[in-house]
Amino acid sequence: MKCPTNLGATLSCLAFLASACAELPDPPVEPQVVDANVLDVQTLDAGSSGGDGSVRENDAELPPGDAASMIPPPICMIPEGACDPRSSEGCGDAFTCLISAGGTSCADQRTLSIAEGESCAYAHDCSPGLSCVSTRERGPICRRPCCSTTGDADCREGERCAWPVSDAEGSGLPGWGVCRDRRACELLASESTCEEGEACYVVAAERDTECRSAGELAVGAVCRSVNDCRAGLYCQERMSGVGSCVRLCDLDSDTCPMGEGRCREFALVPEGYGLCLVDAAARE
Repeated sequence: MKCPTNLGATLSCLAFLASACAELPDPPVEPQVVDANVLDVQTLDAGSSGGDGSVRENDAELPPGDAASMIPPPICMIPEGACDPRSSEGCGDAFTCLISAGGTSCADQRTLSIAEGESCAYAHDCSPGLSCVSTRERGPICRRPCCSTTGDADCREGERCAWPVSDAEGSGLPGWGVCRDRRACELLASESTCEEGEACYVVAAERDTECRSAGELAVGAVCRSVNDCRAGLYCQERMSGVGSCVRLCDLDSDTCPMGEGRCREFALVPEGYGLCLVDAAARE
């Protein structure tokens, strides 16, 4: 559009053009697509082990426990005035603290009798210091609770804080886990080192392995927990709280299938193992 040479008309014309430009919509933004097998160098360098067994990711400290996939669990919150199920702090003498989807509450210890590791049906069934919770592997049973923000420190020697868990009715308990025995295994030999229906997973920032109930997700699928993926896969974080299933491999033999890249070292899996990753630079 060409404005007239008359001063008054020119100013009016320019004002009209400015108004019209301001009303134009912003150009559409192309959605970002994440390739589950593209090597992310920043992810490789993001995790470094702290002296206390914790992991730092982008200067955020994660507790020791099921943090191997670098996907932090929900924060364990105890509201002001509520009791703590790990110690029963906040309850009076002869009372213990129970946990359920509705929060924590104090109960008379004399009504609680079921021992650790035994089946339960309600939050108030278990002996003092225990909670009636379910895991993917089994439940509900009486187990010692632990908090995701403190991790293995809540458990006895030889145990690990494992999450996620649910209460006896199947409702999730965000931020809470249970103490369970450590069971080491071979990452690429789940069938010979774990029980039927289980698989071997990396379960801690210290690169420990453990048999867990086997997941069903295939390579490239979105995952959120250590054992969401099938046997032989690893849940690698791609963005906060969300990861993708990537194949584990033997660094000495490079067993990656065609199309899944090469076996590359990865700081958060045990020595001798790597992940099948496609170098992003090779795809350009």
